[in-house]
Amino acid sequence: MKSKKIAPVEIADSIYWLGSTNVSDFLQINTYMVYRNGKGIVIDPGPRKYFKETLTALEEIAPKEDIFALVLSNQDPDICSSITSWENEGFNGKIIAHWRTGLFVDSYGLLNPIHNIKDDFTGPQAEYLSLDFISFPYLHSPGALLTYDSVTGTLFSSDLFGAFGSTGNLYADDEYFKRMLKYNKHFLLTGQNLSAAISQLNTLDLKIIAPQHGCVITDQHEKYFQAFRHINENFFPSTQGAVNEGTPATDNASLFFFEQGQELVTNREENLVDPATELYNSLFVEHFQPDFIASHDEGAIAYIHLDGMNDFNSEYGWEEGDKALGTLASILRENKPDNSFLFREQSINLCLMIADAEKEEFMSILSSLQNTVRLSQDFIKEMTCSIAVVGLKELSSGSDDKSDLAAKMLRNRLHTLEEMEAMSICDFSNKEDVRSSATLVLLIEPEAGYARMIEEYFTSKGIRIEICSNGGNAIYMIDVLRPDVVISEIHVPQIDGFRIRERMLNIPEFRNIPALYLSYEKTEAIIHRANSLGVHNILKKPVILTELYWLVISELKSEIIHG
Repeated sequence: MKSKKIAPVEIADSIYWLGSTNVSDFLQINTYMVYRNGKGIVIDPGPRKYFKETLTALEEIAPKEDIFALVLSNQDPDICSSITSWENEGFNGKIIAHWRTGLFVDSYGLLNPIHNIKDDFTGPQAEYLSLDFISFPYLHSPGALLTYDSVTGTLFSSDLFGAFGSTGNLYADDEYFKRMLKYNKHFLLTGQNLSAAISQLNTLDLKIIAPQHGCVITDQHEKYFQAFRHINENFFPSTQGAVNEGTPATDNASLFFFEQGQELVTNREENLVDPATELYNSLFVEHFQPDFIASHDEGAIAYIHLDGMNDFNSEYGWEEGDKALGTLASILRENKPDNSFLFREQSINLCLMIADAEKEEFMSILSSLQNTVRLSQDFIKEMTCSIAVVGLKELSSGSDDKSDLAAKMLRNRLHTLEEMEAMSICDFSNKEDVRSSATLVLLIEPEAGYARMIEEYFTSKGIRIEICSNGGNAIYMIDVLRPDVVISEIHVPQIDGFRIRERMLNIPEFRNIPALYLSYEKTEAIIHRANSLGVHNILKKPVILTELYWLVISELKSEIIHG
């Protein structure tokens, strides 16, 4: 179905929307023109297939000969694939772009010069109708460029504030906010860059926001800014009605809600919510936890898991294992204190953050939850749970990253918990210093004889080593064991070493675990692929055990220094 509009439209004094007039329901593409004193600049000239329509709309306002510059927000084809068509029509001006974008668009074989904008805030450009060209790298491209017209207060925001779909409206309506959040969830995975951009844009006197996709925004700017202030890498909200019981909510945390009538807008997308437990997962926790720690002087962070889950999964299967975790989540959600927040960590761990509680209180809470789980009739067999916990008061006030310190303390306490009986609570670590040398290595190796040889050598050196024979169990074992180094054969059954590393990089708690590769092959392609995944040590089999050992020691020292 096509959605038609009549272009051009003057959206502000001397600012025109040029179309395109025919757009799909998936994306509305907008091209704009600033035309003053007989001179014109086109903002994001658009795709080649809409060039004729755009030019027709433009020539209702001014002859094409008056256009002396084209501005490119980025190098995407929906932005600039029409450039050669402009030049074929006689355009003989400058092309304004960030220098990174210029590197790409130069490949079109352009006839006209590229005016490269640098990384800093350039300020008004008198020679270009006093427009400001503002560099915002990685929103969403390396050379993203926003354009601001201080005369009318119009921000040409490129992908920022864009939206999916075309409703036939040029201007944003009440439903636009929801579509915008969904669009930015998919296309602006930018983290701190986004926060920096919003802070800078907040200094502008904005009257109109004109995105390259979606609708023109003429009011409620603060509502849109408030949304983006709290969006970061891997956290993008969408609309799902009322907040699900058990999901976190605090004014001081990065989770935020927006009221629209009787609805609350919150994130329930599959990339942030674990389907087995219906809880926010570790991708969300990575951003929630620092704010939680900063907002509370007292309280605790606890990792809770069902005892004997490895044997449970072997006996009943992974599907029943997921159901058991879902049951645990339901029990904890129903019985946890009001001032606490429940999440799903990777694999078997649930994370409970308890606010404003002294140690005696939160230890009592955790013990009570353990008893509730033990007495529950909702599991297919009697189950118990064990807990690793860190009190917020334990985190040094001088620590640069309390969240990182808490994660390391919890990891070490999980290690200690393995040596304790079922239904234990561990609030200490066998390691005197959480930043001390690592002691656990996970070896992913399908050849049993080879694995035993490496295990015996490392054990003789005082390093604990665990063995995984296939890639299918690798991520599970990484989560359960929290190793300090992973050694992996590249060619392992089910999931190869490269894909294991990719999954590690996608999980915040695992991405900084150093890794080494073993392989009977060591081609340029393998080296290149490994390096692209942050793995720079690749040993060709048969390995020299002393070399492997010292490479592991080197990785451990590097982790301590940079950890």
